[in-house]
Amino acid sequence: MVQIKWTRQAKLDMKNIFDYISNDSVKYAQRQIEGIIKNTSFIKNNTRIGRIVPELNNPQIREIIVNKYRVIYYLKDVTRVDLLTIHHSAKEFPDFLIE
Repeated sequence: MVQIKWTRQAKLDMKNIFDYISNDSVKYAQRQIEGIIKNTSFIKNNTRIGRIVPELNNPQIREIIVNKYRVIYYLKDVTRVDLLTIHHSAKEFPDFLIE
């Protein structure tokens, strides 16, 4: 089975998502975080489940959509996937991924 590594950026994104949503509802913030975690677990069984990120057009960088969030990940090798960022789809694409 594939190991999923949460990068520092992905962890920070999750914290920011929780903090932002919890201003209105802690319960909904918890549900959102749980939904993202649950959906990332599907990557373990099929690393190519996500689509290629159109802005990057790199077959090794893919994304799954969870509600309004793009969970962007990198296929490091056959045993490991790195979660790069969890990005709200309404926001501008993160520059650090383009560089």
